[in-house]
Amino acid sequence: MTIGSRIRKRREELHITQEELATKIGYKSRSSINKIEMNVQQLKQSKVLALAMALDTTVDYIMGWESDPDYVDNSDSRPDSLSYNDVIPIAKRIAQDPHLYELFDAVQDASPEEISAITSLVSTFMQNRSV
Repeated sequence: MTIGSRIRKRREELHITQEELATKIGYKSRSSINKIEMNVQQLKQSKVLALAMALDTTVDYIMGWESDPDYVDNSDSRPDSLSYNDVIPIAKRIAQDPHLYELFDAVQDASPEEISAITSLVSTFMQNRSV
C-alpha cells in the first residue's frame, strides 16, 4: 500500500473530503490532496505530521511503518523526549492554523544558528506581549 493509498483510505474511513483535508493542513485546494493520493505528487516531509494529526493517526501509519491507523507507540521511555500525548496538542494546533503551519514549515531546513535566533525573537516577542 502506498502513502497516497493509506491517506485516501484513512480519509474515507473518517468521511473527510479532499477539500476538508486540504483546508486542515494548509493547502489552498483539494488538488494537492488528490495528487498525493494518486502518487503523482511527493508528500513534503513537513506535511506528514499535519496529515497524521488531521487524519487522527500516526506518522508511522502514513509512512507505512505501521499497518494499524489507530496504533500508538508509547515505548519511548527516554526522560528527555516528548511523549506522543505531549506532541498531539502542539501538532493539532499547528495543523489547524495556516500561519503556524507556515512558520513550522519555514524552519524545517533552518540551521542551529537560525533556530537559536528565531527562538530568541519569539521569546522576546512573548515577553513583550505579556507586559
